[in-house]
Amino acid sequence: MVTSVCAWDPGVIRGLEIERSLGPISVHRAGWRACSVTMASETLPKTHRALVLTSRDKPLTVESRDLPQITSGSAILRVLSVQVVSYASEVFSGKRPYPFPTPLVPGGFGVARVVAVGQDATTLKPGQLVYVDCFVAGRDNPDERCLWGFYPGDTPAAQKLMEHEWRDGTFAEYCRAPMESCIPLEEQRLLG
Repeated sequence: MVTSVCAWDPGVIRGLEIERSLGPISVHRAGWRACSVTMASETLPKTHRALVLTSRDKPLTVESRDLPQITSGSAILRVLSVQVVSYASEVFSGKRPYPFPTPLVPGGFGVARVVAVGQDATTLKPGQLVYVDCFVAGRDNPDERCLWGFYPGDTPAAQKLMEHEWRDGTFAEYCRAPMESCIPLEEQRLLG
């Protein structure tokens, strides 16, 4: 069973124990590069709320975080809904021993609105409605893949993807996603 929920309202995620406390945390930024950015016309906040898993023996908590920074090959998305798999609480509690790093903003598949793209974007544009695919592949070896924000993969090379660059997923108001994981949706056709 899969449940679709609004990422910005963590209280509606059933089956997951969530602690409703806010607190600032530091975000790892090693390896990020400056680049030109195309922004949506909306004013972006400096911070946003995210569900964070700090440890497998503690519930997810709501934390205030800095807005993700754009890098080449990425897009900043305003998350509209996310997929929550029926066994998510087993993964986050450690009953299913997925070897993901913590702290972690979980989440993968979803629907979002593009708010910024890096200089290297050719067709993805701010304002587009996109389906967010949680499979992230190594750009230099597409056979090395992880499930972004959920499962780091079976090899050290795949796990490297989720250790730093693609650690935080879609259980947040905003996220940074690989551009190749942002699949434009035909909004007019879907919504009339």
